[in-house]
Amino acid sequence: MGRSKREALAPGEGERRAQRGYVPQYDLAANAVHEAIADGTLNWIGLADRSAGNFDDLVLGLSDRIIAHQIKTSSKPKKFNVRTLLLGSSALLASLVSVWKKLQDKEGLPIEVHYVCDDVPADDDGTEKSRLGPSSAAFLRTLDANRFTRSLEEWLASPYGGFISDLESASGLQQQEFAQFLSSVRFLHSSQGRRAGSWGRHH
Repeated sequence: MGRSKREALAPGEGERRAQRGYVPQYDLAANAVHEAIADGTLNWIGLADRSAGNFDDLVLGLSDRIIAHQIKTSSKPKKFNVRTLLLGSSALLASLVSVWKKLQDKEGLPIEVHYVCDDVPADDDGTEKSRLGPSSAAFLRTLDANRFTRSLEEWLASPYGGFISDLESASGLQQQEFAQFLSSVRFLHSSQGRRAGSWGRHH
């Protein structure tokens, strides 16, 4: 009778495979911690921080803000639609809002929530329900470039207005609170988190 794959594993191989799965998290943590130390802002580091919910993979306590990360790795990255990711069955928006509010209640500093993944935003889709309009890739580039400077009114008047309005409605936040939340969200996709110099807080 043949042995199962589990029985056939060499001693310690299961543990080694599990550790290899964490390598991307270690890479991001090393990059982020190094940059925070270099600019003199690091106060503390949290790993598996229960107060950060699904964003407990790495929590950085900096002198001017708290940043919580959720890290999703994949050996075979796929394209994703940002509307589906945030508002679909995975309910990422609800997780982002929940963690952001929970940390805001606990900490006395601004909160940021960073979603880190190997997957790639689609450049041939649309952020609107009709699948027309700007692509997921275009939206995430625009969000990263403007999240600290663009007002909610400007977002709503932009080509992304319909999508932003849907996010606001689904968030359950008041308008001013949603504007603050939107500026706190960052996506490090396409394995960006693994590359030294890409983590920076103000990109």
